[in-house]
Amino acid sequence: MPVSELVAVSRTTDERWHSPLGDAAARTWGHGGAVFVRSSACHVFVTDRAADGSRLVLRMRPADSPDVEVLRASARVAAALSAAGAPMAAPVPARSGDLVENVDGYAVMALVTVEGETCESDDVDPARARRWGWTLADLHDRAAAVDGDLVVRPPDVADPDDLPRAPDVFGLLHGDPETDNLVWAAGGAATFVDPDDVHQGWFAADVAYALRDWAPPAGAPDLADPVPRAFVEGYRERRPLTDVELGWMPLLARAAAERTLRGLGPVLAEPVDPEWPDWAHQVRARVAGRAAALRRALDG
Repeated sequence: MPVSELVAVSRTTDERWHSPLGDAAARTWGHGGAVFVRSSACHVFVTDRAADGSRLVLRMRPADSPDVEVLRASARVAAALSAAGAPMAAPVPARSGDLVENVDGYAVMALVTVEGETCESDDVDPARARRWGWTLADLHDRAAAVDGDLVVRPPDVADPDDLPRAPDVFGLLHGDPETDNLVWAAGGAATFVDPDDVHQGWFAADVAYALRDWAPPAGAPDLADPVPRAFVEGYRERRPLTDVELGWMPLLARAAAERTLRGLGPVLAEPVDPEWPDWAHQVRARVAGRAAALRRALDG
């Protein structure tokens, strides 16, 4: 989302990180209020606990955003994945029964709050990487039961046209299976959240994207590194992943980098407002730095 949108919502929060927007959305799902967590592709709030102890994660985008259909599609796909037993946080219908509601000019969906911890890539050891890989393979395997027509997001750039699309190598992907979109329960099981980027593609592309912190910009991960190696071993414990597929990762990583760069364009096209708070200028600078690194890699 544009930096100006992030700033606008942040300015509605009070000292307890409540916002009229988040509180109104929470009431739509029968909760008393919600606390602001972060903004990125979506604004994210977590509701106050209900009488039964439950909480929800609210994800919202401006209802007039060109990407709002992505939110609707992600809600439908997350529901289908969860119903198929995949390790994906389940969406919760609003009191109306709909998965997505319009609240004060925003399209909002809710996911069950997965209790547990998240971790950054620096905190992933080979044991956790192995389980992470297994979990992604489990999602890929169970996603075979999900209707691919639920995914309506068009590709931002042309996918490689010379790779096979047989169901053993091509299907429904999480799209952003990095460590910060995985919640670890106390017993070691893991669940994916943030279904915004679900789409059809090659399973090896999801593997490459998951491991991009172990890769150069627009490049494939170093499978000799202990973490990527353990990830692939864990994946293969759940479903096949051939060396041929791994050999596609440089091509797939480059295509993902092109999509990412194209997605950053609208953010960078927005004029910088000198009245933005410091953190917003820092966000804009990070986006510019990431875009520059991707351009250099793609042009190299």
